Amino acid sequence: MIRRLAQRTMIAGHRRSGSGIVVLWCLAIFTWTVALAADAAPAGSSNSCIACHQLQHDKRLRQPAVGLPNDVHFTKGFACQDCHGGDPTGGMAESDPSLAHDSAKGFVGAPTPAQIPEFCARCHSDVERMKQYDPKMRVDQLQEYRSSQHGKKLAQGDAKVATCISCHGVHGILPVADTRSPVYKTNVAATCAHCHADTGYMGPYGIPTNQFKLYRTSVHGSKLLDKGDLGAPTCNNCHGNHGATPPGLTSIAATCGECHANNREFFNQSPHKEAFASLGVGECTACHNHHDIAKPADSLLGVGPGSLCITCHSEGEPGYRAAALMSAKLDSLKTTLHTAHDMLVRPATSSCSAARRWPICVCAGSGWRLRSRSFSCSPFCSIKRFAASKAGRGSV
Repeated sequence: MIRRLAQRTMIAGHRRSGSGIVVLWCLAIFTWTVALAADAAPAGSSNSCIACHQLQHDKRLRQPAVGLPNDVHFTKGFACQDCHGGDPTGGMAESDPSLAHDSAKGFVGAPTPAQIPEFCARCHSDVERMKQYDPKMRVDQLQEYRSSQHGKKLAQGDAKVATCISCHGVHGILPVADTRSPVYKTNVAATCAHCHADTGYMGPYGIPTNQFKLYRTSVHGSKLLDKGDLGAPTCNNCHGNHGATPPGLTSIAATCGECHANNREFFNQSPHKEAFASLGVGECTACHNHHDIAKPADSLLGVGPGSLCITCHSEGEPGYRAAALMSAKLDSLKTTLHTAHDMLVRPATSSCSAARRWPICVCAGSGWRLRSRSFSCSPFCSIKRFAASKAGRGSV
């Protein structure tokens, strides 16, 4: 009906001249906008909050209504009054916003940054309520947040720190599994970088702002962001989600060990465990760094160029000699593997001597060891000749 009124008003405007046409056109635009606002309201309802906010020229006031159609809460039946209170049926027809913003009906408006965690927790910490929508969803986010660096700073009065809406957004919140969500796995690093890569914003805290740049070039960042490997870690896999905090020196191996379980066990049984603890060295990060973790390479071990061992171990020390020995054994193993490979792919026309000594792998109780054993290759050559003759290829 409103839309038809707008159409008739615009038609009438064409038939008039002078200042009256301006009035008619303004009326037409207003009624048409109201019609669009009515269309955007939930089916079977007349939500004055949405209708009014869609008419606002101030983008900040109009945005809540624009983002609602895709909002995870809105699509599950929640509307403005479920968070902000008030009366969603009043105010629009009367052109009186105070009727919708009725404190007697629970209107609270927009929360301050300090109020946001508890504001969201009214539902998200309610076990029975959340079971209705997602039985698997955690309900300890507020408790976790209070234990985080962000939560502690907020409790101290710092309103610049991240709260729920800093990461999830507001009035257009998408499910975590939605690839458009700022907290979808491949978007998390960029979301954190929104604050943590801003030198001006982070300046007062005295922490680096190059984490995203370093992570982007790391083995983890390359796997996730370039190759789409969702198994690769991002910020919250190491630092936590709502309880975000830097891993302590004694917890780094445990943090990395969530994915690298074998490496964690090897480290915990190594001499480095006790030495690193006594020196206050950060376990895994001492060799692999933090955000710019490189893909492991054999050159990291030993005493040559690029070796990490010589960072702590000087020539003449037991650790230096052990690093050199391990590197030499690794090089020997690689040489052996290349030799074995060359032997296996040798052309069928190659000659065969009566006996040779080849290093082979044998099980020596506690593990595999390289041993040199003599054997005659004549039987193998006989088999090859027989197979070749059957295949019509002549002798070997």
